[in-house]
Amino acid sequence: MKLPIFNTGFVYVCCEADVNGAGGGWWEDPVTEDDELSAIPTDLWADCLDARSSVADDVPVAFGVDRSWDRRTTWVAVAVRRPDDRVHVELVANGANDEWALAWLSERVQRLSVLGIGGQSERAPVSSLMERLVAELPHDAKPLNTSALGKACGSLFDLVKECQVAHIGQEQLDKAIAASRARPLGDAWVFDRKVAAYDTAPLMAVAAAVHVLLTAPRKVTPSFYSFDDD
Repeated sequence: MKLPIFNTGFVYVCCEADVNGAGGGWWEDPVTEDDELSAIPTDLWADCLDARSSVADDVPVAFGVDRSWDRRTTWVAVAVRRPDDRVHVELVANGANDEWALAWLSERVQRLSVLGIGGQSERAPVSSLMERLVAELPHDAKPLNTSALGKACGSLFDLVKECQVAHIGQEQLDKAIAASRARPLGDAWVFDRKVAAYDTAPLMAVAAAVHVLLTAPRKVTPSFYSFDDD
């Protein structure tokens, strides 16, 4: 099953995978969109829907990666700041192993303005991929430790609550939102992979991409004016 391509057209889905867990998995239980236990309320997420959301092909982009708990599917998400300052988020690729992800991301680092590639650095299915990204793309890989992961999940929640996110309505991401559960992490919280009724990896990838976007230095266009303050 293929995902919708990135609206700009410069990102494509290179691999097919069983993204709905049809072959088995802990997320087989049906997911309801009005689930009141969702870490991100589905009504707030619905308010952020913008089916026409798109971004220019020359703006800086942030990528996030995550892997399903059973290690069957790796997801790549993108986060881009729109001219109206809302953050466009989208799932842009999925596949079954590290090799395609490394090739896919490496190719885009060469031709796009990439702010970074975020993913959980330890104690997660995606951590082995992040190790390889650090080794092969050291200037672009942005490993998220436990503290950064909590900030990433919290930042995404805040943006959704304030309707500062724009998404195009992808089924896999919508289901991950509806199934999301919060797990306490000190004074913060993260999305819980183990108890969700659906694969949380698409949501984790989006949170990682948003974190990279929000923590990257914002480029300021220099002014051609030069006036003294006096």
